[in-house]
Amino acid sequence: QKTRKEEGAASSTVNKEMELLRGMFNAMAKWEWIDRNPMPEGSVTPLRAPKGRTDFFSVPEWRKLLEALAAVPAPAPGRNRQAHSTSDLIPVIRTLLYTGGRLTEILTLTWGDVDLEERHLILSRRKTDSVTGLRISPQLAEVLEALPRGTPAAYVFTRPNGLPWEAYHVQRAFYRARDRAKLRKSLTVHSLRHTFASWLVADGVPLKVVSELLGHASVTQTERYSHLAPSHLADAVDRIGDIESRETGSGGTRAPRSTSEKPLDMLRKR
Repeated sequence: QKTRKEEGAASSTVNKEMELLRGMFNAMAKWEWIDRNPMPEGSVTPLRAPKGRTDFFSVPEWRKLLEALAAVPAPAPGRNRQAHSTSDLIPVIRTLLYTGGRLTEILTLTWGDVDLEERHLILSRRKTDSVTGLRISPQLAEVLEALPRGTPAAYVFTRPNGLPWEAYHVQRAFYRARDRAKLRKSLTVHSLRHTFASWLVADGVPLKVVSELLGHASVTQTERYSHLAPSHLADAVDRIGDIESRETGSGGTRAPRSTSEKPLDMLRKR
């Protein structure tokens, strides 16, 4: 840890490297390549690291990214690698925003998980060992309907040669387009998930609902977006006065009900 910090590595990076080493040692012990894991759970204290970034796209930045993805030319074909244009990844990038899914969840989505007729899909959350059912929005339907259909076991998103996309394909295309559009370096592929949540919260969707859409195990994981909603909370409180105004006379007290009014007449007035 000390050496990696001296080399300039971020604390969060060092912590991930320690977890990787621990996993490697666990595998080696399981395979009996070594007698025991020299880094058992709790033997290394993680470094203090800031919480994960919650950078998200503004709408203009999102539009610039899509324009850049469509404009970046395909690289020259390399050895044992078929060249493709970044525009080929636009369906994946759009789906990441429209679902709030993690990259691995979207890349492993199969046609058996998608029901275009009922406008519904299922995301398998490997991180929490759960599934989330999502409604297919009109924008997402436009993306999915333009793709070639496959068998239920076939991946939804595939390369021009029919093979599935790898995560590095999407990441490489994303960063090329981001830099071409001169967007902030802090924006990553995972920022699309943050954008999904941030836009919904800022538009007044309750945190509990956003938490369920993201597949979070607890709403506390979603509270990082709560700072985006204060104005909407204030608007909600203001509605109390609006309701009072609708239900009372101009003087602020409920208008007296006529004894001659019948229930049906009252309903018609409402």
